[in-house]
Amino acid sequence: MSEYLSEEEQLERLRSWWQDYGTAVLVAVVLAVGGYAGWQWYERNSHEQALHAAAIYQSYLDAGDDEARQDAALAELKKDAQGSAYEAFVLLRRAGIAVKAGDLEKAQSLLADVVDHADDELLKSLARLRLAGVLQGLDRSDEALALLDGIRAEGYRTQVLEMKGDILLARGDRAAAHTAYAAAFAALEEGQKDALLEAKAKNTAAPSASTAVDPDDDATEEAAVDTGVDSAPAAEAADPATKE
Repeated sequence: MSEYLSEEEQLERLRSWWQDYGTAVLVAVVLAVGGYAGWQWYERNSHEQALHAAAIYQSYLDAGDDEARQDAALAELKKDAQGSAYEAFVLLRRAGIAVKAGDLEKAQSLLADVVDHADDELLKSLARLRLAGVLQGLDRSDEALALLDGIRAEGYRTQVLEMKGDILLARGDRAAAHTAYAAAFAALEEGQKDALLEAKAKNTAAPSASTAVDPDDDATEEAAVDTGVDSAPAAEAADPATKE
């Protein structure tokens, strides 16, 4: 007797197997091919959307001081690319202009739009940081502090702590402001200097405390605990066209 199945036996087993499992295998193959094609379509479509958003953003920049053209470009971004980095860049720019013009209510609305819709967490954190400053300017320090406590993206620890110190000092809480400033100083990258921040920490220290702020000092490190901000190296989200 041969060790191998005859050709007829092999074909018969194949037919039997196909009757039992062939449809399921065919469906799986179709889904696999369809999934790959779907992914390819998604990649291509995403790329086209990104190019479209970039083109709209460029049209916003090209508008110069023409507010009507700027408004039209922003409206198009909101329609076709809401949540994109390009929309966030425009809103952050406009918020900065509004702050310079003294229109803090408008700046608040624009920055809140970024916080609510931006896809990128770093841009959300940047908007929260700027929004906290605007809220402080509107005498809403409780809201500003709560907003700062919610910023946990990498790169903003020092800025968040320094702003908390500024707000606490404005509220008359000198000791808490010093704790925040000292923690901010401790969060600086190794070798990084910030004379203004160091001066803030020294000027808010208790009269009996040392006038020097040492980022390696145990007391300073202890002050950095429970600040509600993750430790990370300083970084800044930047507009690809112009840094503000």
